Amino acid sequence: TPTRYRWHISLTGLARGGWTLVSLGDGQTVATIRRPTAWDANKRAVAVDVGIVGGAVEVTLLPDGQTVYPITLDPTLTLPADAAFDKDTQLSSANPTTNYGSDQYAFNTGKGGTTDIQRILLQADCSSVAAGSSCTSATLTLTRGGADLPSRAHSVYPLLSGRAGWTEAGATWNTYDGSNNWGTAGCSNTSTDRSATAMGTFTSPASATTVDITLDPDVVATGFGASNSNYGFLAKDDLESDFAKTEWRPSDYPTSGDRPQLVVVYTAGGSVPRASMLAL
Repeated sequence: TPTRYRWHISLTGLARGGWTLVSLGDGQTVATIRRPTAWDANKRAVAVDVGIVGGAVEVTLLPDGQTVYPITLDPTLTLPADAAFDKDTQLSSANPTTNYGSDQYAFNTGKGGTTDIQRILLQADCSSVAAGSSCTSATLTLTRGGADLPSRAHSVYPLLSGRAGWTEAGATWNTYDGSNNWGTAGCSNTSTDRSATAMGTFTSPASATTVDITLDPDVVATGFGASNSNYGFLAKDDLESDFAKTEWRPSDYPTSGDRPQLVVVYTAGGSVPRASMLAL
């Protein structure tokens, strides 16, 4: 059984600084490679030694006398900010023809006043993870800004294939691309717009801080590979009560650490783990 593998990194428009990949265009961090973990057939941890050799991450497994084969090696990619979220915008029932895709400071969930229901659309690009890879876990991190009321129950729903064409610059409460209507306004139709089953649930923080949201790994895995079934997802307040609006930082927020982030833990398809990441 081989104990040393090379995890090749294909860089297009990127520079590598240690474990971080930086865009040559704007100097922003595009991705971070976190230390892989490994375990044996009995779920016992196996030591891993990691280094960068040439254009590859070299991973050496260090089994001992108690190791039971096979060994599972599990790499983790952290895809922050716009590298992960190539599209996000807000929907507002009080402004049904207004697009908010270029807003930098806040997208809202819940209801402003008594009439303005607000929801968020996001799409995370996981296509750099090889098709056939299995997703162990996926965590979406959002940063809360202001809020009318704290600790609101929220859900995240995957969009359906018929809404694959939604656009950041065109989506509104009425339409998903500026011209074609949602099945029901506000991405509300669970037959044509979004799934009726949540891929994750969370409670908004009591103060302006981050919240980690566990997403269904099987749903996230449908977005792996160049040809995939990732159509984005909708985040909404469950009750959308009067005077219960919550602000969230979008992917264009000036402080990069407050932008949405998706961390995917996966086992690469095939015998050798690989990752290929492109600057957006």
